Amino acid sequence: MHMPDVLVSPAVALPGLAASGALLAWSCRKAAREMDDRRIPLMGVLGAFVFAAQMINLPLVVLPGVSWHLVGAVLMAAMLGPYAAFIVMAAILTIQALLLGDGGLLALGCNIFNMGAVSCFLGYAVYSAATSWLGGARGRAAGIVLASAVSLTAASLAAVIQIHLSGKSPVSLASAAWLMGSVHALCGIGEGVLSVAVLAFVAKARPASVQERSPAERAAMRKFALAGLAVSLVIGGFVSYWASSLPDGLEHAGEVLRWPFVEEAEESASFMSSVMTGLLTTAIAFAVSLVLAAVMSRARQAVPERS
Repeated sequence: MHMPDVLVSPAVALPGLAASGALLAWSCRKAAREMDDRRIPLMGVLGAFVFAAQMINLPLVVLPGVSWHLVGAVLMAAMLGPYAAFIVMAAILTIQALLLGDGGLLALGCNIFNMGAVSCFLGYAVYSAATSWLGGARGRAAGIVLASAVSLTAASLAAVIQIHLSGKSPVSLASAAWLMGSVHALCGIGEGVLSVAVLAFVAKARPASVQERSPAERAAMRKFALAGLAVSLVIGGFVSYWASSLPDGLEHAGEVLRWPFVEEAEESASFMSSVMTGLLTTAIAFAVSLVLAAVMSRARQAVPERS
């Protein structure tokens, strides 16, 4: 759901950038109060994994001719909390726009707002409410699926409103909202199922957090971080080369609704070029996420918490 610049007017893009910037500053302050060095490796691993996973489009089985990819907002919010998750998502989207041309620079603020703020905060609220009500492991799994479907649908509707306010849609707001919302609700169910599997895997692989930072725990956390980075590099560098070429939910809606997408003029990259690009950008996402987590952890240690 990375909107290109052609879908957003400056009158909509600039407020989107301002809103996302304000939310990012607020989230940094909130996340710094919760961050500790035990969560730093997890933040790096999730940043790299979600970045790499977003490169892989999978066919949407229930809707032939359409593909989807993991957004990862609810997955990260469930593991990091909504504030840290939003920060990582903003970093991921910025790297994608700057280095991969995935989503426009003018539209970056709107993309961060939709895929970051709406997906992380609304998704976390739905997840928390569902898990509190249902309880247990099954309740957490159901909460992830429900939160993914609701948040991805809401993010797609936010994009529809932005495109409509930009004067880029030749059809009614209701028609565009129905198509985008229904397609992304289906994508959200798939995302939720995949997120449940990832959460179960990480729960088994991640070392338990304890109060005493023993050398054995530090070694285990380093091993976890390196293993997570290795998996992400394989996904971003190799698996992504075979991603589906079918249009994703936004592109499908754009074709049906006659939105002004820019035609792709460049040829497909070679295998080695794709591998190197995937490896490099995934490593950058890992490093940036680690640095952000470390900075917030240091900020928490430097400033005593207020009662």
